[in-house]
Amino acid sequence: MSRLAEEAGGPKQDRPALPVAIERGEVAGYALATPWRPRPGYRFTVEDSVYIHPQRIGHGLGQRLMAELIKALRTWGAKQMVAVIAES
Repeated sequence: MSRLAEEAGGPKQDRPALPVAIERGEVAGYALATPWRPRPGYRFTVEDSVYIHPQRIGHGLGQRLMAELIKALRTWGAKQMVAVIAES
C-alpha cells in the first residue's frame, strides 16, 4: 500500500501475499491486488487482478486463487475490493 495510506491508518504491510498456481512447472494463473487510489479515503480499498492461462480457463482455478487472495487481504487490512472486468 502507498506510504500515504500507511500514514493515514491503512494497512501496515507492503503488500498481501500473491497467490500463484503452478502446474507442471509453469504458471497456470495468479491473483494480486494493488491500491485503488492514493487518497486517504481509499486506504482500505484495493483493485484485484487475476490471470488464468488460456488452457486452464474453466477449471475453477480463478475461484481458488481469489479465495486465497481474499484471505490474504483480510489479514492485510483491506476492507473493499474493486474489480474491472476486461478480456484480453
